[in-house]
Amino acid sequence: MDDVPYPDPVDEAWRIAEATSDARIPLKFTGGVGIALRSPSAGRPPLQRAYQDLDAVVPSKQASAVGKLLMELDYVEDEQFNAVHGGERLIFFDPHNGRHVDLFYERIQLCHKLDLRDRLAVEGPALAPADLLLMKLQ
Repeated sequence: MDDVPYPDPVDEAWRIAEATSDARIPLKFTGGVGIALRSPSAGRPPLQRAYQDLDAVVPSKQASAVGKLLMELDYVEDEQFNAVHGGERLIFFDPHNGRHVDLFYERIQLCHKLDLRDRLAVEGPALAPADLLLMKLQ
């Protein structure tokens, strides 16, 4: 495994997914990158687009372990944000590529609250397609 984040966000998500899988942490990507991981056709025209960040969901009891792992993968913690919001989510910066990982704990609160605790055991590096659709429909 390389020591620095990959320039392509989808490739980087695979790198993180491999590291969390090796550590037995059920991290699941969501958002556009999650869709790209579930559906390779999202990476080809006319669906192809540039992804600005990585969004993921983890069990709250493993958030600290994921934070340590991301720092080992050469991410930098947003200490101020994490001190204020660390009870529900964390942010880590990729200083090499100018993007960040937004790490949610089990639930995502946008327009509606999605409780994903019982749905993180799905196979693969991303949330299930139905959950990805629910997030996009918000």
